[in-house]
Amino acid sequence: MRDLVIDIGQPVPLGTFTHEDVKIVNGNPRITVPECFVTDFSSVPKIFRPLYLSSSVDLAGCVHDRAYRIQTPRKAADQMWEIVATSGATRRNRIGPVRGRLGYWALRTFGIWAYRSNAKKGFLVQPCGEGAEDSA
Repeated sequence: MRDLVIDIGQPVPLGTFTHEDVKIVNGNPRITVPECFVTDFSSVPKIFRPLYLSSSVDLAGCVHDRAYRIQTPRKAADQMWEIVATSGATRRNRIGPVRGRLGYWALRTFGIWAYRSNAKKGFLVQPCGEGAEDSA
């Protein structure tokens, strides 16, 4: 397997944030999710999950989990989720703009606890292999 590299495709408010896994390419962020990063794919708070077919927001959840883990500014991370969730190539891997906006506001409202939890965990960098975890 290889690292997952996602071009967000739209600017987000990163401010002075810097991290080796987030690059700016043509004015838009590109985030790298390392090969061994462990994610639950479920960034949307549990109460809202029935509104989303999980496979349609899995990629967005993975990007969002990584952004929270490396402490990307929270608003930028939440916007990344919305952009990725609403921009898939097929209906199976994207949601509509209304559900995208609802998910964004759910993250803005309830995501603070996950963000703080990731801040306490810090940056966990472990090699790939059996037992290696970087849980989201």
